[in-house]
Amino acid sequence: LTGIFTSAAAVGLTWYLLGLLRFMRLRGRKGRLPPGPLPLPLLGSLHKLVGNFGPDKQPRIHIGLMKLARQYGNGVMGLWMGSYYTVVISKPSPAHEAFVEQGKWTSDRAPMQSYGGHHVPSMKIATRDGKGIAMSCGKYWRKVRAALVNNITCTDAIERNVDIVREEIQSV
Repeated sequence: LTGIFTSAAAVGLTWYLLGLLRFMRLRGRKGRLPPGPLPLPLLGSLHKLVGNFGPDKQPRIHIGLMKLARQYGNGVMGLWMGSYYTVVISKPSPAHEAFVEQGKWTSDRAPMQSYGGHHVPSMKIATRDGKGIAMSCGKYWRKVRAALVNNITCTDAIERNVDIVREEIQSV
């Protein structure tokens, strides 16, 4: 029993030290990453998002994001969502710069967030292997998104769907 406890403690300590080393290495590149809260090993910054609970006892993550955005006030911050690094943009001017002026470089999705969730077999099946607007990325996603935006936001499509939209609004 003592040997199992010692082995588990050694694995835990190794895991913690590897996370700490990774964090220190990324902090060394400070000029390339936006400011953000100090992440915990394994959890990242998630602990900063779930401290606000609503009347239904569910976490209000948007409130945590709002508080962090105020704390790191320039409109751009970096968060570790578990082991994934995420950049959060919370002000219009950096959003315009990122998605309009630099859109060629920032308009895609990270493969971990899309491609049908290949790590989840049911998502791969449900999304036809990552095809469609919801779970695709890369050139295919840009092509589908452009077709969707052009067909939904054009004047003809809006005029064609006015009655359907009114009916939906009245049914609520």
